[in-house]
Order: sequence, then structure tokens, then C-alpha cells
Amino acid sequence: LPRFSGMGENADVIDVWTPQSEVDESIVKYWRNRYSLFSRFDEGIAMDREGWFSATPETISRYHAERCACDLVIDGFAGVGGNTIQLAFTCERVIAIDMDPRKLDLLMHNARIYGVADRIECLLQDFCTFLRNNHVAADVIFLSPPWGGPSYLSQGSVSLHELPPENWATLLRRALEVTPNVCLFAPRNINTEELTRVRPGEH
Repeated sequence: LPRFSGMGENADVIDVWTPQSEVDESIVKYWRNRYSLFSRFDEGIAMDREGWFSATPETISRYHAERCACDLVIDGFAGVGGNTIQLAFTCERVIAIDMDPRKLDLLMHNARIYGVADRIECLLQDFCTFLRNNHVAADVIFLSPPWGGPSYLSQGSVSLHELPPENWATLLRRALEVTPNVCLFAPRNINTEELTRVRPGEH
């Protein structure tokens, strides 16, 4: 597998956003709820701007992890590590995939704070490319793809075919070809009828 070594434990690219470092009310709202995202935030949790929008609240990510408990889980859109860290508490091994090397640095920095970095292997790659090029016998695949920002709330029913980074139906089909155990964290207004029609191997 194409492994990601990162910048090391003392990487100087890691920083923490605070209200004093940038005037952006859309981020301040999330910063005020920082302890719901990471209960150990004050121990040095590091985030980039996108991480504030995309990190899963810890209570929810802990629930995901309990449902996904297994030997090997793949987190296809790992980000700054909200879900990955909790998965590492309930799974023997976590493969964390992301296309952004900075996010993987932040993830491992945050995982060390929670004491689970030794259970996580980071891969710098696109999730779909990873599935095409690797044959991994994963027990569970966890997917929390980007939803396109808070603007999704203003929409009615969100189609699988309209969400970034690409057609979610394709993502699900490819994941289901690896394992029937796929956990998808989706917007509350996702088109559930489309979800029920997704089957492996139907491209």
C-alpha cells in the first residue's frame, strides 16, 4: 500500500485556528463548540479551516466507532481525524485515507493526543483510486465524504449524484464490492430512496 510518512511529530506546519487569528463569523460558530468536536481540545488539538466545517462531533463519531468495531476499518475521507481517532479506540487497525497531506499531518498530531496513533496508518490518496488499485480485505469501510459546506442545509432533498467529491452512488458501489459492511455518514436531507437502490457492481 502507498504509505504516507507525514512531516513527523515535530512538524512545523501544524497550527491551531483561533478567533484572534482570523475574522470569520462562520468559523467562530464552530470554535465556540470546539469541545463537542474534540473533548481534549485544550491539550493541543490542531485544525485547518475546512476541519471546522467537516469534523464530526465526538459524541457522534464515538457512536460510529462502536457500530464499526472490527479488526480492520478503512476511513475513506479521514480529514483532521474526528472519526479516525474514535475508530482507533474500537478497531485493531485503521487505514485513514485523504488527498490532503496537511490534513493527514493534523490527523496524526491529534491522534497522538488521544493516544491511538499506533493503530492508524495514513494513506495520501483519493479513496476511489485506492479501491481501484488495491485489494484490501477490510471488515468495514467508513465514509464521511465532504458535503459541500453548510449550504447543504438550504437544499431540499440532496441527491447522491450531486454531492462532491464525485457521484456518491459510485463511491458506495465501489465500497460494497470490498465489504458489505459500509457505514455512510450523510446529510440529514439525503435522498434515502436513492440510497436503497445502490448495489455493488452496478456502474
